[in-house]
Amino acid sequence: MYRQIIKPLREEIMKWLQVPVFAQNQIKNDTEYPYITYYMLEDWLPVYFQPTKEQYKVQIQFKVVSNNEEEQKELKSKLRRLFYLEEPFNYLKSNGVALFNVESLPSPPLYTEAFYIFDDGWTMTFSVDVPEDDFTVKGGVDAVNPNIKMEDK
Repeated sequence: MYRQIIKPLREEIMKWLQVPVFAQNQIKNDTEYPYITYYMLEDWLPVYFQPTKEQYKVQIQFKVVSNNEEEQKELKSKLRRLFYLEEPFNYLKSNGVALFNVESLPSPPLYTEAFYIFDDGWTMTFSVDVPEDDFTVKGGVDAVNPNIKMEDK
C-alpha cells in the first residue's frame, strides 16, 4: 500500500518540478541541492470508521531542501499547487489518490558547514482508495460458515 501511494506522487514531483525526490531517511551527505524529501506520518486515517471501506486519508510530509533560499521558496510554492493542477490531478486520480488538504510545515534555516540550508515544506493529506483484503478471514468473506442452527417453526 505504501509504495502504491508514494510511487505516483514521486513520479509527478520529479516530472513537473524536475528535482530528485527521496525518502527522508535515504539522504546522503553528498546529495546535491535542490531536492525534496518525504515522510509518511499517518498511513491509515479512515475517512469513516468502517473497517471494510476502501478509502483512507494519508498524511505525508514533503520538504523542499536547498542552499538557495529563492530557489527553495519557488519550488515550495510549486509543490503546494502541483497536485491541484489538471494533469497531475488526473494522473493521481487514475491511481486512486487525491489531494485533500495542505498545511504548512515550517522550519527555520539551518547554518551548517559555512552555508545555510532551507528545508521547510508542506504536510499534505491525501484521500486514497486502496483495495483491502480482510486478512482475518481465510478464503474471503464467501468462505465464512456461520455456526447457526436452524430451528423448526
